[in-house]
Amino acid sequence: MTNLSEYMAKAFKTEGVKHIFGYPGGATLDIMEAADKEGIKFVLPRSEWSAAYMASITGEITGVPGIVLSTLGPGATNLVNGVSHAYLDRNPLIAITGRLSTGAGNTNHQLLNQVSIFEPVTKWASTLHAASGASHIRRAFHVSKMERPGPVHLDLPKDQGTIECEGEFGEPTNSINVTYGDLSDPTSLIKRLENSKHPILLVGPSAIRHHSSDALTKLAENWGIPVATTAKAKGIIDERHVYSIGSVDMIGAKTMKEFVRQTDLILAVGFDAVELIGKWEVNVPVVHIDSVPNTDYVYFADTEIIGNIPKILNTLADAAGTAEKWSEKEVKEFRNEFVSKLTPPLNGAGLSPSSVVQTARETLPEDTIVVTDTGSHKMLLGQLWSAYSPKSYYVSNGIGTMGFGIPGAIAAKMNFPAKPVICFTGDGGFAMVSSELKTAVEQNCPIIVIVFKDGKLDRILRKQEATNLDPVGTTITNPDFTKLAESYGANGVAVSTNSELAKAIENALGQNVPTLIHVPVNVEEYAIQFGL
Repeated sequence: MTNLSEYMAKAFKTEGVKHIFGYPGGATLDIMEAADKEGIKFVLPRSEWSAAYMASITGEITGVPGIVLSTLGPGATNLVNGVSHAYLDRNPLIAITGRLSTGAGNTNHQLLNQVSIFEPVTKWASTLHAASGASHIRRAFHVSKMERPGPVHLDLPKDQGTIECEGEFGEPTNSINVTYGDLSDPTSLIKRLENSKHPILLVGPSAIRHHSSDALTKLAENWGIPVATTAKAKGIIDERHVYSIGSVDMIGAKTMKEFVRQTDLILAVGFDAVELIGKWEVNVPVVHIDSVPNTDYVYFADTEIIGNIPKILNTLADAAGTAEKWSEKEVKEFRNEFVSKLTPPLNGAGLSPSSVVQTARETLPEDTIVVTDTGSHKMLLGQLWSAYSPKSYYVSNGIGTMGFGIPGAIAAKMNFPAKPVICFTGDGGFAMVSSELKTAVEQNCPIIVIVFKDGKLDRILRKQEATNLDPVGTTITNPDFTKLAESYGANGVAVSTNSELAKAIENALGQNVPTLIHVPVNVEEYAIQFGL
């Protein structure tokens, strides 16, 4: 017979799990040993929240729920932020926490109702027992992966892991045949497109999850429709494409909103309102195209088409006439003028953040994977980094948590070992997880980390200034970044010009250890960019 820990390890292997991330604890040690015997690598970062970020981005990249383990009490509560990230960023993840044995007796030490703690930030939370282990594990994978994807929490009493568990896991849950409909009668929607003069495609992350890139590009080209994306959908259309106009709710949000307002029909494709930072405030008819209904109701959609997103888009693309809705010239002029406004010339010390982004994009290979932490630089990258393909750009944009960048980049490198991986972070976000550079060294992940060094929590400082408050608690004293990186076994490089930055990136591409590049930036341009 197989005990519950062994059963879980076999189930993980069947599902395609390659790594488990976490911090050890008494109740989960048997799982770790069983998984190791199945060839599943255990990754030990410097904190439980980093482990959860790593598992979450692994789920986002692969579609297989990332697995994160923690011990009871503080180990479990430390997981909450990372699990919350997976919840609002729609990433499949299974969080397993240890707890006291079912017969532990009268003790309150590290005793919390952990299922209740995780229920608000998961799709399903439950206690795991050997008697029901087979059905619980299978349900956990299925629930986590189904739209919208998200985290599941399983609380494991210490004594249950070594109890025999009946049943076989069987086929992986991705073998379950889930069929979505298509646009069987496209007549009315095609008529609406024909009658519209200036429609727009507003695209979100569900379109990436459902592999809609080719169909979306075909639809944009055949009808002549510009494409705006959310941050998590960057790369769904090659952002060098003439019909790609940028991202919503990043820098230049007002300008993008004005562009959307002048349209007469919005095709919201896989759009998830969790990414909206500001209000909707757009009075334009909306057609909702997704695998799930418009239950968020941030916008009213008079038509909802729920089904197979690529099939729906291909049906619409094939029905295009010869007249384009927007000329390539119109769209190109808007984008060029927009980018020009967002990259003003500056005086004063430090590089402009936009020039750092542009230099990195020009220097790095086309297939580079980007992971950005949260801060003003995230808003900048969301608009100015040019993503060329789906699943090449990763960001915490649902919950928008700081500290996501470096752990996310490590996990991204583990999943894309042959591709360059770069993390952009502010000095505030870096301070939260700087010790994960050592994890990157230990896991042989030669990621590149660029730190925007301004000594401020810029996003919060701007809110203080906007409300005439004193700048209290928004300044940071930084360490010697080069020495810090070197103490972890990584390379540390200080740059002060764009040519030095480009050289540092080129050198980093040939290294077998991580490289930390710290750049003093002039944040004056943010005041201009956030006002546009």
